[in-house]
Amino acid sequence: MEFAALAPILVVLVLGAMSPGPSLAVLLRNPMEGGKARGVSCGVGHGIGFGIYAFVAIAGIAQLKASASEAATILELAGGFFFIILAAMMIKGSDEELEHKHSSKRGFTEGFLIAFLNPKILFFLIAIFSQFFPT
Repeated sequence: MEFAALAPILVVLVLGAMSPGPSLAVLLRNPMEGGKARGVSCGVGHGIGFGIYAFVAIAGIAQLKASASEAATILELAGGFFFIILAAMMIKGSDEELEHKHSSKRGFTEGFLIAFLNPKILFFLIAIFSQFFPT
């Protein structure tokens, strides 16, 4: 596939990455609270979570909503619970110890969970990649 064919996909993916949402909030908050190392580990964790969904979408197992709506509901509820936990952590954030705030492990975990518990990423990737596979 030539670059000219991939360019529109790249533009859509970049715009999707820049759109406001919980992922962007977590990715911006981590380096501000915990420094560069935590920000990088958060980005790596988010990338791995996003990559898992990309693999699932491309592999054709992306019938999650249609064939296993219970699994999608569980993911959505887990994601909502994680958002509540993040909100509580942000509210009480000033009471935490400085060493814990700079934890790269915490950044990675937050980045991974914010991507993995967001099934909208899977549906976004299905919409993008479905154009390139025959039905």
